[in-house]
Amino acid sequence: MKAWTLLCIVACPVIAGCSTVLDRHRHADPRTDRPAPMIFEKGSRLPGRSDVGPAEAEGVWSFFRTEQRVPLDEGEVAPFLYYALHLKLGPGDRYELVYQAYVNTRNLGDPRMRALDVRETGRFSLAAGTLQLEPNGTTLAEKHLGRITTQAIPDEHRRYEAALDGAWLNIAGPCARYQVEPICRDGRDVWYSLRASRLDWPLPPLR
Repeated sequence: MKAWTLLCIVACPVIAGCSTVLDRHRHADPRTDRPAPMIFEKGSRLPGRSDVGPAEAEGVWSFFRTEQRVPLDEGEVAPFLYYALHLKLGPGDRYELVYQAYVNTRNLGDPRMRALDVRETGRFSLAAGTLQLEPNGTTLAEKHLGRITTQAIPDEHRRYEAALDGAWLNIAGPCARYQVEPICRDGRDVWYSLRASRLDWPLPPLR
């Protein structure tokens, strides 16, 4: 192990600048393929390290996927579905989460577009391979036929198994009620691989 890496690991709890070095190493992970979400079977183990605390996982983590020919709850079939989950784990055990879904198209000017944008804020804990999200404010914005409506929705506390694997934060647990991807429909735990991201934050609102 190089001397600077060893020094940073030892000194990071008291030297804020070390997080920048660790962040650069995280983004140097050459794996860029984004795995599809998968059902997480009981007794399975997530790849990566479970002995991770909040400081090491601090940052923005993102997942997104596009699917074609997706059946919707109303019985219709959408030609296109895009969904994304962006999770910001910040200092002071505070987190922000943005979930987005676009049905039919992502073209904002197309009247066929239906879009969903959910924002959560709250506290999180991360220890012994368990990530807990405790929101204290959840807002849902929806765009349909060119019109945007916004409302507060009930908070949902959730518990995930979690493991850090280089530039990937693997989490497995329940979908939130607002998630529309087909894999969430049967109530089983789902495994998402979120990649370290440098997205500008906060993300712009639905428009």
